[in-house]
Amino acid sequence: MLERTRQQLQVTPLRKQQGGIVDIELSVGVASTAGASGYHLEGLLGAADASLYVAKDRGRHQVVCLELESSRKGPGDDGWTVGNA
Repeated sequence: MLERTRQQLQVTPLRKQQGGIVDIELSVGVASTAGASGYHLEGLLGAADASLYVAKDRGRHQVVCLELESSRKGPGDDGWTVGNA
């Protein structure tokens, strides 16, 4: 859902009443209770915050869930990981 929203914002111009167009970019960091943080609020916020920083670091305008990415990596893969806070 968040990726579809991001894509829609990218292709739909926002017109100002005074004229002109505003470009909107959306970066989202996602965390879930199915990840390492479980239902621990501080852990969820930390995981979402880390995911948002990665989205910005990768060039912005994207949705990132590090928990999903780290679950797809094999042993020895380099990259970002999310742990319990």
